[in-house]
Amino acid sequence: MELKFAERLRKYRRDRDMTQEELAQKIGISPQSVSKWERDEGLPDVTMLPKLAGYFGVTIDALLGYDDVTEQEDLEVYFHEAYRIQGKQERFEYIRGYAEKYPRNYQIAADLTYWLTELPREKWDEYMPLMRETCEKIVNECTVQGLREIAIRNMCMICPDAELEKWADLCAAHYDGYRNEVIEKRLAKQGRKEDAILQHCINNFEIVCHFLERKHHDQRDPARSIPWNQNLMAFLEFLGGGNGVPEIWQGRYAHCALEIAHMYFGSGDFDEGYRWLERTFELYEIWCAIPDDALLDSGDPEVFGGIRGRKGIDGTAEVWDIVLPDGTRRYCYGAYAYILAEKTDIYHMLLHWGGTKKVRDEERMQPYIARAKVLAGLEE
Repeated sequence: MELKFAERLRKYRRDRDMTQEELAQKIGISPQSVSKWERDEGLPDVTMLPKLAGYFGVTIDALLGYDDVTEQEDLEVYFHEAYRIQGKQERFEYIRGYAEKYPRNYQIAADLTYWLTELPREKWDEYMPLMRETCEKIVNECTVQGLREIAIRNMCMICPDAELEKWADLCAAHYDGYRNEVIEKRLAKQGRKEDAILQHCINNFEIVCHFLERKHHDQRDPARSIPWNQNLMAFLEFLGGGNGVPEIWQGRYAHCALEIAHMYFGSGDFDEGYRWLERTFELYEIWCAIPDDALLDSGDPEVFGGIRGRKGIDGTAEVWDIVLPDGTRRYCYGAYAYILAEKTDIYHMLLHWGGTKKVRDEERMQPYIARAKVLAGLEE
């Protein structure tokens, strides 16, 4: 069986949000050794393996990747299927099963906290012990700040009033208190100008992702949702500086058009719905033509510093990384904002979303349904 030590070492280090230098210091070796191992240019001495495995809290087999085939395949099934289950209770139970199966997978644990908040309010009390246990585990054990923030935020959404202050106090009080903002100011204070500029660009990127992830609270109201999405599209055009929407934002741009088309159908303005549906197809075809795993430009280098993102499949670890100008990768919470569109979206909107129910059986709609089926890769 092929060893995957380099890949696993890199993963465990990144899961702890550590640099190669920090890991080397922790286990008493040189940063050059860690770099060499992660480039797959050699293996550590056998006496070092227990120390590495013990530090990360995994078995030596897991560190070497011997368990990788079955577990990785299983997790790929999870990430592929979890968000395709329609019923919220069914989806929650599915994720709960995987959380119990992989108790140290904090991404799944964070998913569980989110989908628990999506259950009907009358179920919150029933599941609060599970929610509390899961959130405390993530906060106390997980070293990935983004996942900790997800757990804290979700607990704040549904916890009893008596607990709100405890959990809300774990949130940053304002944007200046967020980790990367503090790091940017630290770098500038230390006179590390180029590093501070790069961190500034990373922070710009994450703020834009955060903005793009936001939804209007009345998102089901066409009078509010339509202008909201139209304004988002104008903002994404602005990011291109007159040269079109940058590659990395094209998926989000297409999804805005999808939301607008759906809202027009739901409001009864069918002509506008069909007009926007045609526009949606045009934009999705552009996005879907970009190969998976392609590196996407983010736009103005003065704003984003040449940061790129990898087009991937939602749920894979790589999707949550950005690629810096020197080729290194950095975890970016919120990166889902730029890979929001999937090739099946239009098909699901036309066949399953409530707003299209009135036009679903119209003769005029049938060619669009067939076209969406082809785009989704469902045509036999």
